[in-house]
Amino acid sequence: MISNKYVEHSKWTLMWGIFLNEEEEIQKFITKYNKEGWNITQFQWSLSKDSIFKRIIIFLITFFSLGFISYWHGFSIIFEKNTNTNSSENNKSVNEFTEWKKTNPDKSINDFYRLKK
Repeated sequence: MISNKYVEHSKWTLMWGIFLNEEEEIQKFITKYNKEGWNITQFQWSLSKDSIFKRIIIFLITFFSLGFISYWHGFSIIFEKNTNTNSSENNKSVNEFTEWKKTNPDKSINDFYRLKK
């Protein structure tokens, strides 16, 4: 059985977002969920879906701090995980890759996936 998980991330930043490393923030989330067995199915930069009240508060805080404190809308990711770990289909694909890797030691897993498509 396949399970899905939706994760949305946004945060307040200081110093006009100068020290915000977007790639590091994204990689941190991806690594965390990959360790738990989740795979990315969709990534999207978040569009502001905030209520008008929240937008006014964000604007006021940003305005009165002269932009020193600002809001980063961030991203949203949909993860997928196969919860049936004893699936014969999974074992079959792992075995196929293992056999293929023995005959093609200099190739990467991406080459294997291209061949399968």
